[in-house]
Amino acid sequence: MHFKDLLTQVPDINAGIQFLQSKNIIEMTNTCDNGHEMFLKGSRWRCQRRDCRKEKGIRVNNWLNGSRLPINSIVYFIYSWAHELTSMTYCKRELGIGKNAVVDWNNYLREVCVWRMESNNNNQVGGPNIIVEIDESLFVRRKNNAGRILGTSTMGVWWYMP
Repeated sequence: MHFKDLLTQVPDINAGIQFLQSKNIIEMTNTCDNGHEMFLKGSRWRCQRRDCRKEKGIRVNNWLNGSRLPINSIVYFIYSWAHELTSMTYCKRELGIGKNAVVDWNNYLREVCVWRMESNNNNQVGGPNIIVEIDESLFVRRKNNAGRILGTSTMGVWWYMP
């Protein structure tokens, strides 16, 4: 998917909610504390029972908890992050996201990747129909303090699950 297609598919917050629901990041259904079925009204869950009428936010009990960015901006940032387009200048100019939020979301998405890797029961990276890309790896060090000083070793691992 190209960014212009994403902008067309997710033009506002409601479309962003539907997009994240289709990716199983936000629940499709919810129940209140009393066990009644809730419906989505805007960006809040509301109980359908007149005698209950409990409400809770769309970001409760998922990994968007605590975020204040608009849902569609979160979708745009995740896309940009996946395509390594998260410089402060780009995010401020193109996405309208401040520098503190950019730093927080960069760190948070890294944590999500670590959590996903740790939750992999067989601890195997790769396999049939899973593409693994390792980037910017440093496997050697300077010997006897001679030679060029290299930056800190970094390793990024990306995987794709169809």
